[in-house]
Amino acid sequence: MVLVGCMLVTGILLGDILYSDTLLSLLPWLMTLLLVCFLIALRLGRHSNILLLVALIVFGMLRISVSRHNLDVSLPSTECEYEAVIVSEPTVHGKAVWMDMLIVSPDAHPLAVKASLLRDTITHRYRQLHVGSGIRAHSLLEKENRSVRTFIYYKSWQAATVSLQSLSYFQRTRLRLLVLRQRLADVFGSQQVVRAMVLGDKSQLTRELRSDYSVSGVSHLLALSGLHLSIIYVFLSLLAFRLRRRALVQIAILVIVWGYVLLVGMMPSIVRAASMLSIYSVTVILSRDRLPVNTWASAGVLMLIANPQCLWDIGFLMSFLAVLSIILLFPLITRLPLLSRLCEWRIGRWGVDMLGVTLAAQIGTMPIIAHVFGRVSVYGLFVNFAAVPLATLLVVLAVAGLCLAWSGLLFPFLHSALSFVSHLLNSLVALSASLPGASLQIHFSLAQTICLYILLGVVVFFFSRFLPQES
Repeated sequence: MVLVGCMLVTGILLGDILYSDTLLSLLPWLMTLLLVCFLIALRLGRHSNILLLVALIVFGMLRISVSRHNLDVSLPSTECEYEAVIVSEPTVHGKAVWMDMLIVSPDAHPLAVKASLLRDTITHRYRQLHVGSGIRAHSLLEKENRSVRTFIYYKSWQAATVSLQSLSYFQRTRLRLLVLRQRLADVFGSQQVVRAMVLGDKSQLTRELRSDYSVSGVSHLLALSGLHLSIIYVFLSLLAFRLRRRALVQIAILVIVWGYVLLVGMMPSIVRAASMLSIYSVTVILSRDRLPVNTWASAGVLMLIANPQCLWDIGFLMSFLAVLSIILLFPLITRLPLLSRLCEWRIGRWGVDMLGVTLAAQIGTMPIIAHVFGRVSVYGLFVNFAAVPLATLLVVLAVAGLCLAWSGLLFPFLHSALSFVSHLLNSLVALSASLPGASLQIHFSLAQTICLYILLGVVVFFFSRFLPQES
């Protein structure tokens, strides 16, 4: 499966580099070539590896070409009037309000736009905008990289009732779920971290809080990822521990997990985690050996087939690199002589596991973080040691709080407990961010980043050969 993923990525990169009108005109021929390779491979059986690899590369080229063609919309060269529906909760950034919206039109496909709206500091009309709100506006639409952006002057928009008939059934369902997510987020009131960690609502996060989490090296806690979904998965598994029908239990858990993924807006990081958990659950049902690298690669292949543009999403790359690093580096870290001795005690084993997972994820993502953000946290390893257990407790309490929101007796107690834990976590993060030298300004070029990952791969190969095997 790893080789399948490599060939698919190669095809996507080639298709993106060679993308042009000429390549689009060759799409029927590429589809024919793909079909021929596949039919010959079926005929040759086990001697068809090369043809299958060629077919995967061609498929990747086809997939990215179709995806880019769908994104290539012709935009008017001057300001235009349009109607749109907001699909992300507006967040205030300085003098502007940032939000994602879909421009809807009866005679065209919906157009995704990242909008910046100038705040009206007198009437504060922007405060009436939420997920699902409709607006009528006029502004200049511009292409930027792989997205469409616009800046809306505060006098250039007004609230409006917008028809959603041009949206697909999936888009309308997702929009309703996002509106529901926002209502659930309001259950937690002003608890910014809880809203972000559990429901992915970052609209209430202040700039200072974001900065503290980034400098401390725990900003991943604010972004829904495999950590949060794994907590929910384990929590549900423990609740169903005594049930005998394993297949039905796993299917029920996956239905809840994917419902949660839909509820929080199907962000790439959470979809990746859900895909990996789904593949893992299938192996549990079939009683097969769980191969972490193959599970990791399978999730990546599924996501790239569904949306090849994910390959340029920094969150997607960081998430996959973190998981791959944990898979490859964690066993090596726990096999170090000193740490392997600590594993003989139960408490020592817990500490080594925490250290190993955190250290592996930080090593694997450090080069790309330095390349993209130009900053590396110094105390991140130590802060994660305390922050991850607190975040785990926070997620469990928040999920229980959502389930008991109707209860007038238990919910106030849970709400107070959430306030205490989130305050403790924020205080820890703020303290670490205020320490001298909390982060270093380091920037790696693309070539340096690639070389670092090659060097890391060599080191992993070397240590996997020479470190003593686990008994």
